[in-house]
Amino acid sequence: MPDTVPSPPEASFTVTVVLLTYNHESFIAQAIESVLMQTTDFPWEIVIVEDCSTDDTRTIVEAYRDRFSAQIRLVLAEKNRNDNRAWGQSIVNARGKYVALLDGDDYWTSPAKLQKQVEFLDRHPDCSICFHNARIVHEDTNRAPGHHNEPDQKEFSTIEDLWRRNFIATCSAMLRNGLLSDLPEWFHRLRFGDWPLYILLAQHGRIGYLDEVMAVYRIHARSLFGGAHPVRQLEQVVAFYDDMLKHFSREHRAAITSAKARHAYALAEAYVSEGNKTAARRAFATALLSRSFRRDIDLREAFPLFSHLFLPRMFR
Repeated sequence: MPDTVPSPPEASFTVTVVLLTYNHESFIAQAIESVLMQTTDFPWEIVIVEDCSTDDTRTIVEAYRDRFSAQIRLVLAEKNRNDNRAWGQSIVNARGKYVALLDGDDYWTSPAKLQKQVEFLDRHPDCSICFHNARIVHEDTNRAPGHHNEPDQKEFSTIEDLWRRNFIATCSAMLRNGLLSDLPEWFHRLRFGDWPLYILLAQHGRIGYLDEVMAVYRIHARSLFGGAHPVRQLEQVVAFYDDMLKHFSREHRAAITSAKARHAYALAEAYVSEGNKTAARRAFATALLSRSFRRDIDLREAFPLFSHLFLPRMFR
């Protein structure tokens, strides 16, 4: 089957839900059901992007498509691509006025989620994105659930906030369609998909926040990012900033380098906790060479780490 979104007869939808799934046989039914339970006064559709799973995920989504053919369309990969192309194209080519995102291992908990986010974006035409809080559930450990966003999360954010960190859970995002005519080729090759997508959209408007928990974000061993060791997560984030420096103009360079310096410093601390002083020195040097180091990092707090890595006798 082709790796593209099929083109059925034209229809008018207020929301296209783009649901990305791979090897989610234990979770995908709950994800789809959480969309089907939505109560709205407008029409919506689901586009499920299935990346050639090795388990029964495809069988499950095909069964849902057969039952709900008027609402569900499938994008079925012929082989596992492990990139952002089919997902990104499904978003850009969506037929809805707005696009809601969901991963196959997460699910929505409020039947009014879509209605509330559509009403928010209708009221705030200057916003390119809106999102809400989500409950974090750790599937493989006894760690207590938490919330994705802190109580002080701003009602409105900008691209400058997004450069500092990604505070938008994928399962909570709704995007204004039509702002991006296409996605750059480099986007398809990135390990992250959601964060750079938000950054591209945030160039066209503010980011609005609904202070309500309306989804569950699962973290489990097979999660692409959330399931990784914290040190590996920081490595991925620093590498992400390196990619962004290649692809964004000079006006964003200061924000990117500042964020990279802070995360490189945190990575140096994490490497020390692992006992990897060689990698810690490299990460600390990356932070130190940033022009924003003195502005963003307290030098008095950084000096003990610097001494430990580069002046061990003084440290002792």
